[in-house]
Amino acid sequence: MGALLLIAALNLVWVRPRLSGDGRAAYWLRRLVVAEVIVAALVLLSVGFLTSLEPARQAASRMGIGVEDGLTFTDTAEGADMTLEVTPGQVGLNTIKVTLRDNFGSPITNATDVRMRLSYLDADLGETAVSAIPTGDGEFTLTDQTIGIAGAWEVALVVQRPDAFDARTAFRFETSGGGEASSIALSKDTAYILLGAIFGILGMMFLVSALRFGGFQTRAGAAAMSLGVLGVIGAAALLAGILGSEEGVPERNPIPPTSESVADGLSLYTTHCQLCHGTGGLGDGPASAGMNPPVADLVVHVPLHPDRALFDFIHDGIQGAAMPALGETLSDDEIWHLVNYIRTLE
Repeated sequence: MGALLLIAALNLVWVRPRLSGDGRAAYWLRRLVVAEVIVAALVLLSVGFLTSLEPARQAASRMGIGVEDGLTFTDTAEGADMTLEVTPGQVGLNTIKVTLRDNFGSPITNATDVRMRLSYLDADLGETAVSAIPTGDGEFTLTDQTIGIAGAWEVALVVQRPDAFDARTAFRFETSGGGEASSIALSKDTAYILLGAIFGILGMMFLVSALRFGGFQTRAGAAAMSLGVLGVIGAAALLAGILGSEEGVPERNPIPPTSESVADGLSLYTTHCQLCHGTGGLGDGPASAGMNPPVADLVVHVPLHPDRALFDFIHDGIQGAAMPALGETLSDDEIWHLVNYIRTLE
């Protein structure tokens, strides 16, 4: 492409001004036109050859280059060191293993239940908590766990022991299709910026061309000027849309349900919710007597609603019920901590 631009520049700057008075200019014009055609043909052949080749990311993914052989995460809560392994950590059937150690590195063998909840974060596909099977030496395993879609996933982990508080944590990770081509996620804002840049460049090119054709004084100039103005307006509209847009409330809780988040949610629940919903969320708090409609039993109702709906209930309140709007009192993060806590009620 650089060679084509160079030849075009020679035609414009040196050959064209001399065509009327220099016979050699016509000779060089023919030579440069032939050279331009040859270079253009070579460019097209090169592009065609490159198009026929397999993309590097796809080839590397197919050959296993750069593909992780499983995912490993660690966290500590309530005196339990928890290690979670997801193998192979790709779309399809996976094995999830949890290894529990105490602060001295010894296996925790008295866990009565190790529950895991696998959730897809990019959409609400439903989720179910499943108890892992103990395999000895502080290890608990779930086999044949399906990760059906490439994207962001979360494993929420709860460890119950008779001599300690429940240990909670959550791990988030991205999965790919394994042997398929690795995905390249282009954000919407980036796509709009690139599209706006194209519109802006084309608009400026048409405006410059319109001036050379006489602007609105000639038919060709007016057409080019109109296209140029439309291109610039389109670019400005896309840029203004990006700058003026605000992130809405996500469909899924952006804060993982770790022990810290749940503890923050418990504190907020005690202050703002316990008076009506009660200590266990059963709707039997001291202020619930005589309310019509009755205060909701969170143990029953919370699992029926997605994260976004629970956020809206807390933020905006519930019309026709005694549920107040807490959006002016709590920040968005505090509401999400509260959502994490009420999901632990059972």
